[in-house]
Amino acid sequence: VANAMRPKTRFIALVGSYGWGTKVDDAIAGLTGAIKAERLPSVLVKGLPTLQDLERLDAMAVALAEKINALPLLID
Repeated sequence: VANAMRPKTRFIALVGSYGWGTKVDDAIAGLTGAIKAERLPSVLVKGLPTLQDLERLDAMAVALAEKINALPLLID
């Protein structure tokens, strides 16, 4: 649906959890190929998240916040 609607977004990030193995990153990339947005590195976790997984998630959130804060303000 997102690919067909082509939302006006600047960034795409994927956070996911899986049990056996996954190709979700490739599947989402294919399903959102028409969206012209910067893709941030995915954070995929197998099973329950470890401290390292949570740190990677925090790093993604910080990177996304920095990119959003760097955008020019649009004042109507």
